[in-house]
Order: sequence, then structure tokens, then C-alpha cells
Amino acid sequence: MGLFLFAAACGLLLLPVLPALPPLALVWLPALLLALLLRRLRRPRESWLPLLFAASFSWSLLAAQQALEMRLPAALEGLPLQVQGRISGLPEPAWRGQRFRFQPQSLVLAGKSQAVAGQWQLFTAQPLLLRPDAQCRLSVRLKRPHGVANPGGFDYEAWLLSEGVTATGTATVLQCTAPAAGLDGLRHALRRFFQQHFADAAETGVMLALVSGDRALIPPALWERYAATGVVHLMAISGLHITLLAVVAAG
Repeated sequence: MGLFLFAAACGLLLLPVLPALPPLALVWLPALLLALLLRRLRRPRESWLPLLFAASFSWSLLAAQQALEMRLPAALEGLPLQVQGRISGLPEPAWRGQRFRFQPQSLVLAGKSQAVAGQWQLFTAQPLLLRPDAQCRLSVRLKRPHGVANPGGFDYEAWLLSEGVTATGTATVLQCTAPAAGLDGLRHALRRFFQQHFADAAETGVMLALVSGDRALIPPALWERYAATGVVHLMAISGLHITLLAVVAAG
């Protein structure tokens, strides 16, 4: 059983280290030849290992191809578009504006409305308050996910792909409706409560992150210090424990 799990894991872990997505035939042909060779050597059990490797690699390859196909069409890059959709997750403060995730539902192109899917990461310089789950109409300029590929550096494009982000860009909010109450809405209300009542406390951002997992109020310099000292993971683990204890205490 251990060898079968190892073969499946190798198939899943190989794809991220490849510079490009290979064709499926390039994977299955050697796997089938190796399986036939092992059977000729009267090792039927081991002959399943290359097939299992090829199957797991094919699954990860198809998932990667589907994610790449979801990216913004190149023909729409840089065009001014009007879109309708929903704000996903918690908007975050950014330098001279706000950054937020947006799930588009339709866009207007050449005077015609058409359905669109995916998830975009947008920036707006407007000072208005954006709320989670709000239905909004935006004017946007988009580009496909892109990042530098310096050796040893942070791979921004790969991170966007892992987050399911299919486009990035800038947005101007034209109209937003009041969102329905939900979990992200409660977290956003808690952030505003902390901002209004504990704005002068140095630990405000840390306490908010521990209670609700919202890191928006942590100063960048403090977060870099946590990353340099290797204690970033404690923010998630301790926050979960504190939340569980709070639920028990409230009960």
C-alpha cells in the first residue's frame, strides 16, 4: 500500500516543478511501456505503480489546464468593461485604496451582455466602504494573472492560480446594493468595531486576526517581523483555539 501511495503522490507533486504543461501522451506512453515490461518480468503488482503515477499526474494536469482556461481572454485585456457581480470575502485596505475579490456574473461587450465566470482581484482608489457579498456594478480594466519569475522569489502568478484568481485589474464602483447578512459580513462588522473602539492600540490588528482571522489591520512591518521569526503559523492556530474557547464560554 505504501508504494501505491508513493506513486500517486509523485504524480501529483511532479507537475509544479515542470516549466510547461506536457501532453498526456508523453506521460501515458512511458507508463504503459513500463507496466508491460514489469508484467513480462512477472511482477504484476509492481506493474500498477506506473499506471497509478500516470493517473494521478493526469488528474493534476487536467485540473491545471482547466484553471488556465478560466483566465481572462487575452482579447479583453486593457479594455474598459462594465461588469455586474458580487464582492467575495473581506475587502482589504491597500496603499491609497482598497483591494478586494470579485466574482463576476455578466459583462457588457460591444453593447451586449454576456455571462462570465471566474474570480478577479481588483483595486479601487475610491474611499467608499465596500462590504462583503454586496452586488455591485463596476467599470474595470483587467489583465491576465502575471508575475515575475525570479529564482528564489515569490511566484505571484502561481499564487494567484492557487487562489483561483482568473484576472487582476483596477475598478471604479458605479453602484452597490446592500449585502445580505453572512459570516463575512459579521467579520467585516467586527473589523469596523475594532477600528472605532481600539484604533489607538498597537495590538488591535493582532487581536482582530486572532479572533476572526482578518489580517487587514496588522501593520506590514509587524507582519514581516512575524514572517522573519517564523511565528506566522501561530496566528492561524492560536486564532482557531481562541475562537473555539470563546464559543464554549459563550455557550
